[in-house]
Amino acid sequence: MSRYQISQIYIDDKLKSELQGVLPELEVGVYDFCYGYDHAVFYFYQFFDGNGELPIDKDGLFNGVTGAELGTILKALGLNKHSTLCFLDLEI
Repeated sequence: MSRYQISQIYIDDKLKSELQGVLPELEVGVYDFCYGYDHAVFYFYQFFDGNGELPIDKDGLFNGVTGAELGTILKALGLNKHSTLCFLDLEI
């Protein structure tokens, strides 16, 4: 399993708009963002709000998260090294 965490990401209106196609439920605010790959659930990502609540929790097993979906989120957040790795794992 690989798991990474980025703390205190501010989602503004511009970033929310960029991610609308992938994360329509994402609201403007400050989040802690966790993501990675697990052999049990494949790609996953989680957004924790300021109260430690988990409003967004998605993975490949239960929600069909793909490398392209996670790569799109990572690229929008400026995490280009990891987004490239996700895009290399495109489904055929």
